[in-house]
Amino acid sequence: MLLRLAFAAVAATLALGGCASAPQGPNLTTQRTENCVATSEREIASLFDRWNDSLQTGDPHKVVANYAVRSVLLPTV
Repeated sequence: MLLRLAFAAVAATLALGGCASAPQGPNLTTQRTENCVATSEREIASLFDRWNDSLQTGDPHKVVANYAVRSVLLPTV
């Protein structure tokens, strides 16, 4: 059950991570742009396996390497 929940959380994070937008703010004149990347369940499963393998090493630097430099990790539980 916990593994399924973790997989769902990672899949949702990766799916949403496929869309990137330009920074927004009161002083910015750029228009918002999004680039969504199509993916498959196989690709999501592969990314989860990579994330899970890095998590099992116990090395936080290996886990962090799975995320973009300016990413924000939100707790799900």
